[in-house]
Amino acid sequence: MLSFEEILKKEIVYKIDDIENVNIQKSIIYKSTNKEELLMDLYTPFSNDKKEKLPVVILVHGEAASVNFKETGQYISYGKLLASFGLSAVNFNHKVLAEGFNIKEVISDMDSLIIYLVENADKLKIDKNKIAIWCFSGGVPFGLYTGMSNYFNYIKGIIAYYGFGDFTSLGEFLQLNISKEDAKRYSPINLIDENASRIPPLFIARAGLDNQIINESIDEFITKGLKNNLTIDIFNHSTGGHAFDLFNDNDRTHEIIAESLEFLRKHLK
Repeated sequence: MLSFEEILKKEIVYKIDDIENVNIQKSIIYKSTNKEELLMDLYTPFSNDKKEKLPVVILVHGEAASVNFKETGQYISYGKLLASFGLSAVNFNHKVLAEGFNIKEVISDMDSLIIYLVENADKLKIDKNKIAIWCFSGGVPFGLYTGMSNYFNYIKGIIAYYGFGDFTSLGEFLQLNISKEDAKRYSPINLIDENASRIPPLFIARAGLDNQIINESIDEFITKGLKNNLTIDIFNHSTGGHAFDLFNDNDRTHEIIAESLEFLRKHLK
């Protein structure tokens, strides 16, 4: 069995040509207060001539305490994958519930990042009108909430991998005490009725062998989304477990990641 440190070094199992041939701008400050500086890394294609403004994909990490997520194998390899695919990608660190922060504080980091990207789009050579969110595990409800509640002029698609459609389930899974008021206010599933006509296209990937709490939350979100006629691409990995993109090197994993890239190509390019 792999140690936690070894898991953090694991890269995604999907590769394409020239995946190492990318530019990386490290440790850009996207949020600065008298208490903290939060950092992001920007991945861009090596071949970009610095004139073309590229669509950008924001990678939203999951939940764990004391982890520098933007420097882990999973997010580095996704950043390289997206840049070699012809897009810009952003890895960033945000607060986590596991360290005692609340939902609003985490969402505030998400807001700060998007505002930073929009306001600095020319300098960063990104197309602020073509932003996508790709979120994972415990980061899914934060990514979904951000893309489903605001920034409709900028965010053109959201990809969610093996995550949660509500915060009540996330709190149960992490054994955290999330108030009913916060869960109701911020859970993505509760935004569907209100914002159905404005919600961008969604790509939902679930792991068939994942924890029951996670999959029940995903399934409830999908069911309500379909009832409200949202645009949702649904991919079930029947033999995959949580983080199948790291641990299940098989045809279905490759297919889901490839289809995720095509989703981005369709809605961003």
